[in-house]
Amino acid sequence: MNFFFEIWSGYRPYLLRVTIDFLVSATIWLALFLFKILTDILPITGFAARFIVALHSLGTVAALAIFLFFSVNDIIQIRRGD
Repeated sequence: MNFFFEIWSGYRPYLLRVTIDFLVSATIWLALFLFKILTDILPITGFAARFIVALHSLGTVAALAIFLFFSVNDIIQIRRGD
């Protein structure tokens, strides 16, 4: 039983931080998704439409980049013992 407790004790900080990072990124992505649905319901044409689509695409990539950055940063902090 002690073996599994040691494994869980070592894994738990990573799981907690990665879960929090995922929730932050998922919230950003969800907000962008809801905005996409809104633009489908209320269509916009012209330059504004192209700008919004480009901004949405950039935001989706940014949500993934934020998740990766936070995850790597948290792993570094855990390894340092902060």
